[in-house]
Amino acid sequence: MIHAGKDHATPYASAERMRFLGSFEGVVHARTIHNFYRTEHKFLLEHSSSNPGVSTGAMAGTESLLQAAEIKGLKLRPVLEDKSNSGLPFLIACKQSGRQIVTDEAALNSLCEAIVENRKGVLVIYSEEIAHALGFSVSPDGKSATLFDPNLGEFHTHSKALADTIENISSADGLTLVGVQIFASKMR
Repeated sequence: MIHAGKDHATPYASAERMRFLGSFEGVVHARTIHNFYRTEHKFLLEHSSSNPGVSTGAMAGTESLLQAAEIKGLKLRPVLEDKSNSGLPFLIACKQSGRQIVTDEAALNSLCEAIVENRKGVLVIYSEEIAHALGFSVSPDGKSATLFDPNLGEFHTHSKALADTIENISSADGLTLVGVQIFASKMR
């Protein structure tokens, strides 16, 4: 039961936190990702480790995310398309610059536009061998966004700063931005 918070050290903070966890972001992440996603994702990644590469890791991340959402009654659909005919289930977000791999700013801008346009859903960052899911929601006016990383917590940012925020989260999680995908939800 959610209490009013009057006897709490920070009044109303716990009540507000419980309301947030009961919202879309909380349902997707507090329950879906932390329970089913991690177990299923671990299983699929162990299976894909026998065939290393971005493609098998990406498919493991995508499949575990979609299966986890199905359990919660969410029908997620991929939004971004790879235009390079690589057959990967995400938008390639990096490019070669000399001997280094750098972030493709055009791909990152497409990602941010898709986040703002779809309002609520799941952002998946694909790295060399793993995929990492974050929840997102955008305010009704489209000016601010909230990202939820199961490892790092919540990030509230202006929509124009989304690209930098995503790059910083990716870096803090130790992930190279190889690819990105947005999954928008539809309740069944």
